[in-house]
This record gives sequence, C-alpha cells and structure tokens, in this order.
Amino acid sequence: MWSAPSKLRYGWTFFAALLVGLVAVIFVGSFATARVVYTACSLSLLAYRVSYYAERGLLLYCVDLCYWVHLVGLAALWLAELPGEWALAALASAVGPVGGAVFMLQSPLLLHHPEARAPLPCPSPPLPPDASPRPALRAQAFESFFLHVVPTWVACVVAYVVRWRLMPPLAPELLAVRHTIRLGFTSVYLPWAAAYLLFLLAKPYTPLAQYETLFDWYTSSVAGGGGGGGGGGGSDPPSGARAFVRYAWKPIAYIVAHALLSLEGYAAAALCLRWEAVMLAWIAMIFACNILYAFDFYRASADPAYRPGNKLVAGLRDSAISWAVMLPLWYCCEQGHLCVALLWFVFLGFLPFVRLYVQYVQPFAFENRLPPDELELKYKQPRTAGPQPTDLGVRAGGALKPCTDGKPHCFSSSPESFDGYEDAADEAAGWLVQPFRFDMPLADAVADVKEAIVSYPPGQRGIDGGGFRVVKESTSAQAAYIYVQYESRRKGFVDDMEFALANGVVNVRTSSRLGYLDMGVNAKRFTWFAERLGAQRGWKTVPLRAKGHEEYFALNGITDKDIMSS
Repeated sequence: MWSAPSKLRYGWTFFAALLVGLVAVIFVGSFATARVVYTACSLSLLAYRVSYYAERGLLLYCVDLCYWVHLVGLAALWLAELPGEWALAALASAVGPVGGAVFMLQSPLLLHHPEARAPLPCPSPPLPPDASPRPALRAQAFESFFLHVVPTWVACVVAYVVRWRLMPPLAPELLAVRHTIRLGFTSVYLPWAAAYLLFLLAKPYTPLAQYETLFDWYTSSVAGGGGGGGGGGGSDPPSGARAFVRYAWKPIAYIVAHALLSLEGYAAAALCLRWEAVMLAWIAMIFACNILYAFDFYRASADPAYRPGNKLVAGLRDSAISWAVMLPLWYCCEQGHLCVALLWFVFLGFLPFVRLYVQYVQPFAFENRLPPDELELKYKQPRTAGPQPTDLGVRAGGALKPCTDGKPHCFSSSPESFDGYEDAADEAAGWLVQPFRFDMPLADAVADVKEAIVSYPPGQRGIDGGGFRVVKESTSAQAAYIYVQYESRRKGFVDDMEFALANGVVNVRTSSRLGYLDMGVNAKRFTWFAERLGAQRGWKTVPLRAKGHEEYFALNGITDKDIMSS
C-alpha cells in the first residue's frame, strides 16, 4: 500500500540517490556522467509526475513549459553539439524561464497541491490519543517538494556543470546578452507557446474540454476565485464569434504574460551564461526560495488558518531581490572587479537563507527554561518554534482573536463576531472559555496578572519546560494588554498567550502555532492561571473542565484530573 510512511521512505531513498548523482556530476566533471545522471533523473521524475497527475485527472498539466524544456534538454545532451547554439538555447531555457518560474508560481505551495488551501479534515470517528496526522502531512509536503523542487535542482546543477565545467571557451559574440535571449526565446520558447496557445483555443471544442490545464487552474483559482484541482472547464464550449472572443482573450493574455516573464528568465540566463559568479548567485536564490516555499507549503498543509498572502506579489518581490543580487554582480564581473563581485555575492546571495533561519529554524532560548534533561541531551532534535502569528492583539470591545481553525489546540474567551454581533453558535463552541473578572482598580489587576506570569513555573504539569517570555505589554488608564510566549522543552514548539484587561474583565487566549492536537497543553496553562488568580481576593475565574469541552478532552486524551492542581 502506497501509504504516507512508504511515500516518505521511498521518496527519501530516491532523494538520497539523486544527491549522490548530482555530487558525482559536480566533482567527476565528465560529460558522459552528466548526461547519464540527467537522463535517469529527468525520465524518472517525468514518469513520476505523469503518474501523479494521472491519478488526479490532471494529465494536461504535462503540456506545460517545464516538461517541454526537460525534453529539449535531453535532446540537446544526446543529439546536439555541445558548444552549439541549440545546446546554449537548451541551457538558457533550463536556467532562465524554468528556474525563474519558481518565484512566480511558488509551485510547492499551490501548483501541485491546490488542496493545501482547504482545511485539514477532522477524522471521524475521533482520533485516538496516540494518533497524529503528521505522517500524512510530511508525505504530502515531501511529495510537493519532490515534484517541482527536485527537477529544478537537477536542471540547474547539470546546466551549471555543462556550461562551466565541460564546455570549451566560447566566442564573445555567441554569449552576447541579446543573442542568448533571442536564441532561447525563438528556438525553444516560441514553438511551445504557439502550439500551447492553439491548443488552449481549440480545447473547449474537443473531448479534452473536461480536463484541467495549468491555464484553467490559474484563471480560476488565482485570477478569478474558485479553486483548481481536478476538474477542467466542464462548461459548454463558446458558441458564436462573440462568445469565442470572450473566451479567447484569456488564453492570449495568459500566453503574453507568460512570454514576458519568460523573457525576464532568458535575460537572467544570458547573464548566467556569461559569468559563473552570476549563475551561482541565481541558482542560490532559486534553491533558497524553493526551500522557503516548501516550508510555506507544509505550514499551509498543517494549519488551515494560515493564509500565505498574494503569491503574485511575493513572486515579484523575490524575483526583484534576485535581480538586485545579480545586476551589480554582473556589472562588477564585466568591469573586472572580481573582489567586489565576490563580496557582493557573499553579502546578498544568502539573504534568503538568513530569512529561512530567522523565520523557521532559529531556536528559541528563553532564559528561564528548565535545564536540558537526559533525553534531550541524548536525542537532540531541531527546535521548531513555528512562525509568529501576525493577527494577535486587542480587537474591538477589548476582545481577542477567537479560535476558528477547527483544531483542538486553542482556547479563547472572545466569541467570533460579525459586524459587531457575536455568533450565537460560539456559545456551544468547544474552544470558548469564561473570561476572568476582577473587582479592583485596573492597575492592581494588571499587577496581579504580571505577578502570576512571573511566578509561572516552567514544567508545571509537564508543559512549558522551555520557559517563557513577555513579548509585549501596554497599559493605559482604561485598558491593558500582555502577550506572552511559552516554549515546549524538547522540540521547541512555541505557544502564544494573551491577556486583555478592561472594565473589570480579562479576556484570555492561549493557542498552539503548529500541529493539530496539543495533548492538553493549552488547557493546563489556562487552568493554572485561572486557579492562581481565582485564589486571590477580588478575582473570579472559572477553571477549565471537560464539561462543555468534551471533544477537546477526548481528542487530546486527557481528563479533568490531568489539568487540575495536585
């Protein structure tokens, strides 16, 4: 059975073999080695992608440009003369429009897995306490990474080795920027674009009309609303001249926009084929952004509440950053300032890796954490904080963000509201808890909450062993707000907790960032504060219990006894 664990096992095995092949290509420096490795990888990846799309009714995705460029590359390696114009056109197409498409499509997130935009379904019947959706998510994220990132890496690495390790020195006129752009665009891109445009114009009138293409996915889920993922048009073909014109402008506009972006890619490839440093910078940007987009995809798969934003704007931004790295580097190389070019490459070429480290990899190290235990020292694991939410804070009426992602790892005392009216359905929501109430001046209430936060013991009831820190604190004459982050001990998961004080009420919210379940962590944390403040004079709190939150307690495998003070 092709289950999630088996996908991961065979996928990583193939990925390891692929890396061994690419290392051989780089260090052996043999044209025969490069040709064999590229052929084996390209054909196996193409076969895998065809089978993947066939299972989902998306076979027409295989008429896209990247598949054509892969076939052109194979033909160039086996049939063309190595320093010839056809080989240069194939290299420029692989490095430029196909490699650069990473920025605009951000493929690992949306293209190959549009279902990532849909919420992760809650299993029925409920999951047992030891069940977890993570293996399936990991397999899905790896499959997406495998589908687009790996072919891009293979094409870029082989193109680099062929151009800068195997080709003899080329005449300057053959490497002129305009000549390279024209060569790749007219020899490789235009034949595909013309054929693809004719195919799109004729498709509604053929039996293939029911099947989706990349164009259909883009115009429906990106440019106009619905969602891609399996169905084609499904509507009747346009009848009459006017109806055809109303349809035809879309594929024409699509191809024109595609051509303009491809010209940008060919321009980048022209600079890469002239100077090795420029090509290394371009490939580094592609690789780094591929990894960033893969992390984005996994986050979207694991957290339906996450909204990655406008991918077109993000792609233009990342593409502009790549040009900001390449153009000064190209100018320094043209002028012979190689030392300046090297410094520029080091300074800017690895900015995406810094962004990746800061956003996803950098471990939290709260000063008040518990000392590492024997298991933590023996089985060192990467710490996964998760991205900090950007929509926290006090809302209208002193409310906080509700828990609306459908996952049993969040509690909030603020019901969801629409145009100022609270949703009555939230009264029965399993995540809704009672706010804390106080009968004292605001300043005294703030002091009590701050004293409770400071006295919170990391590791209480087996949670938050990684410590905590107060991230934000603001106080006015009428209201106050405190935002605290808590970290798990061994894996470094970070949870967010907020307190909003006003008019004798403390709205409270505590939530995990990653995963589906929290194993009772947020219930234990909320209950500790409820019991701590409730024991003080002037405070009224309602500790959390299983009654009213039965689904949360059942899914996380906990009882009232697990979260009560001993």
